[in-house]
Amino acid sequence: MDTCRLCGTAQEKFQKSHIIPDFMYRDLKNSQSQILRMRMPFGKRLRHIPTGFYEKPLLCTSCEKMIGAWESYAEKMLTRNNHFEVPKDKTAGELIRLVEDVEYKRFKLFLLSIVWRASVSNLPFFSEVFLGKEHEGRIGQMLLKDDPGEEDDYPVTLIVPEGPAGKNLSIGQPYKNKNAANAVRYLFPICEVIYLFHISKHGQDDANKLTAIKKDNTMKVVFWPTSRLNAFLELYQVRKAIRMRQRGVFLDRRR
Repeated sequence: MDTCRLCGTAQEKFQKSHIIPDFMYRDLKNSQSQILRMRMPFGKRLRHIPTGFYEKPLLCTSCEKMIGAWESYAEKMLTRNNHFEVPKDKTAGELIRLVEDVEYKRFKLFLLSIVWRASVSNLPFFSEVFLGKEHEGRIGQMLLKDDPGEEDDYPVTLIVPEGPAGKNLSIGQPYKNKNAANAVRYLFPICEVIYLFHISKHGQDDANKLTAIKKDNTMKVVFWPTSRLNAFLELYQVRKAIRMRQRGVFLDRRR
């Protein structure tokens, strides 16, 4: 008998739990529900992934239902309005758009559930995401208690291209990154959006605070020129390939 990784409940039967919700990469699927494009280290692309990113056993029925409710809200929120369209009054330089109808509690818990699931997953694709016992435990408790915490508790920034996604229309392997203050962050490139999770509470800069989801149910989405976003992701691929080769790390190793 296995136990739920979130609540610890023992259960005889587990269904497959997805790590990244299906709706977030729906545009990448063909008629057979295969994912067509996916960024991988060394510049390679895995052309066909049968069903997505699933793991079993991971979550019990109750925890699946709880997270599923947040996912249902997030799917409607992300698709019902033009949140990711560049405003008509665009000015030069980095552009930030205020989104006013984001429910702080449900959307933040949805996002935190993704980074938590990626951290506890044994799938090689998520091998770069390792929150550690302290943060895994704390985020897990936030999820169980339906508590999104304060605005500076694990803030998330959304970065979107100003123009057509182009070659960004893919799923990138999540990876660890540090800012100038040595604060730990994880980046999840999913289709045309980069989800940037700030883990360390120390070293959060003004930009983190500006773009974090707010308790007044607003958030600010960051727009980058498509060329900048492309260059950023390609540079990551090069640096990751060099680092992995130096360490002799392959995709089938967990940590």
